[in-house]
Amino acid sequence: MRIDPDGHVPIYLQIADGIRAALAAGVYRPGDVLPSLRKMATDIHVHPNTVQRAYDELDREGLIYSQRGKGLFVTEQAVAYAQSRTGDGVRRAFDEAIRAGQTAGMTAAQMRGIFRAALEGIAPDVGVERRSSNPTDSRTGVSPVQSETANPDRRDAGPTDSDAGPTDSDAGPTVPRGSFS
Repeated sequence: MRIDPDGHVPIYLQIADGIRAALAAGVYRPGDVLPSLRKMATDIHVHPNTVQRAYDELDREGLIYSQRGKGLFVTEQAVAYAQSRTGDGVRRAFDEAIRAGQTAGMTAAQMRGIFRAALEGIAPDVGVERRSSNPTDSRTGVSPVQSETANPDRRDAGPTDSDAGPTDSDAGPTVPRGSFS
């Protein structure tokens, strides 16, 4: 489980989302014991109270229950519920990434391009829709293929105002080839 202490999502929710994802993936099954509060806190380098808050959240949702002196256990309905809620955690991650892109001055088109490249690199069989094999920019008449030929280090940032390549005034960062392979 990865925790981003600098992220916009509270750490206890990141922990709860991670456990929900593990439930949805079948890592934990009904009746399984979760790691103890102290073990989980030590493993992910957070305060035990933060883990307790995540466990409380999962308990309120009916995903886990406590047996005094024995530990925390996964409920029978946990897997089905966690699978339905996993989308919420993915949505929060997308929201955070979009905010980071906006903060960096990226356009929606640039973020879509990065998302598509990442998705194709991780899950190529998902089938990200393609609009056409060689679309052109309506403002310039230049296709992305022509743009990449002119400047192969730019991707999804669109054509520039000059043939000299990207400048400080261009919106967004360049994405080097092969970053998402």
